[in-house]
Amino acid sequence: MKQARSRTSLLGANALFCVVCLGLALVIGLLTAVILAGFSNSQPKPKTSMAMPIESGASIAALDRDTKQATAAPVAAEQDEETSKDVWLNALSGLEFTPFDQAAPQILRALQSKDREVRLRAVNLLVASKDNAAILPLLAIAQRDVDAEVRRDALAALNNSSLTVNLTPYLLSGAIDGDEEVRSSLVETAWSLSPGQRDEFIAQAVHSSWQDVSSSAFEMLKHESSRKTVELLLNVYATNNITQIKNANDVMDALVNQTFSNATEAAAWWQQNQGNYQDDLSLKIANSDSNP
Repeated sequence: MKQARSRTSLLGANALFCVVCLGLALVIGLLTAVILAGFSNSQPKPKTSMAMPIESGASIAALDRDTKQATAAPVAAEQDEETSKDVWLNALSGLEFTPFDQAAPQILRALQSKDREVRLRAVNLLVASKDNAAILPLLAIAQRDVDAEVRRDALAALNNSSLTVNLTPYLLSGAIDGDEEVRSSLVETAWSLSPGQRDEFIAQAVHSSWQDVSSSAFEMLKHESSRKTVELLLNVYATNNITQIKNANDVMDALVNQTFSNATEAAAWWQQNQGNYQDDLSLKIANSDSNP
């Protein structure tokens, strides 16, 4: 009887022990799960990269779409530029009969266009604006244009302007231009100037480093029969430049049948003989001899 009770007590103790162990195991499992979950959440999540490896068809499609958009952008920009060009050309055509003070702001903007044809159309509007000194600041912009044809047209505007204001700075801008055709246009423009304007330009142009400009200036002097011409040539002799002295002698020979080898000789001759000449370099003696 006692042995039966002892076995019953032992079984009960074993059962209790198992329950306790099972409970502890559950508690430990729950605690482990909580700890692991917290650790996982505490790790930083990787950010999506713009340069993710291509691993799927969707990624390849996305890359292809982006590439097409990137290559389509310049085309769209070119189309916009072409549209802008057409708009500009139409707008400039509408300014042909607009008073210059109203048209000037648009012409200024057109001269700054990236399109060469727009700039040419703008400067040609300046060609048509005669007797208006307000065109000069815009012509100064055109004379600095990267395109030689625009610069040539700017000189044509000076040629057509009939302006009496000082054009020498604009002419000299053409005199130092590296494009031969621009310099040729400059010479044509200088020939069309009034005598006073031409004299002022020639005084600078004879010293040009460009042979074509310098030679043209000396050629112009052959048609400037005045005391001022002789005085300018005396300054040329003083440069001791053999080429310029030769050009000066060509002019002096054409005007007064005289040539000199240096500045001292030329100045001495003029000091001794200038009283014999009229302002137009005709001889006073000849005039007096021709009078009855």
